[in-house]
Amino acid sequence: MEDQFKKKRDLLIFAGILLAYIFYLISVHIPMERHLIHVPLDDQIPFCELFVLPYIWWYGFISGPLIWFFLKSRQDFLDLGIYLLAGMWFCSAFFLIYPTYIDFQPQTLPRENLFSFLVELLYRADEPANVFPSIHCFESTAICIAIWKSKLWGGYRKPRIVGLASAIFICLSTMFIKQHSAADVAAGVLLALILYFPVYKINWPFRKRFE
Repeated sequence: MEDQFKKKRDLLIFAGILLAYIFYLISVHIPMERHLIHVPLDDQIPFCELFVLPYIWWYGFISGPLIWFFLKSRQDFLDLGIYLLAGMWFCSAFFLIYPTYIDFQPQTLPRENLFSFLVELLYRADEPANVFPSIHCFESTAICIAIWKSKLWGGYRKPRIVGLASAIFICLSTMFIKQHSAADVAAGVLLALILYFPVYKINWPFRKRFE
């Protein structure tokens, strides 16, 4: 009975994360009056197509630890699952209340190469709408924190370094390929830091049943 409950719980976590992504993809196409996110720092950051690589690496950085924790450490999986669900659904609700967009993507890329080609594909697939806070940066920071707090990886130096470096470069990549404003990045990181406390520092009574 307990095993069945845990299986359902784990499926609900995966389903909740997947639904949040689906909602985001739908929300960028909902016709709403959007608020412009553009701060002076955005104009000082040069476009650099090489940063498309850490931007794409985000997909592996998010899914890899989540699946590995699911297979090897259910406590770490539960912590990270709650962390991601809380942040993603907060963003989903916020996008409906305060829909946003950016206006500083280059109309023509300054160089023609493989990395520029990847950026162009990214621009077509991922519209710069509902950018504040950045889900890319929230999730990258959350994954980094989860690795550092992990009972499975927390005592090892290499996973921590990889997690920190990945989070930093992913956050930078969103600005250097002009997919997000610096304000989006700051808000995404701040959201992860705020949610850290209820996820990892408060011993909620309901958690004992789920562990």
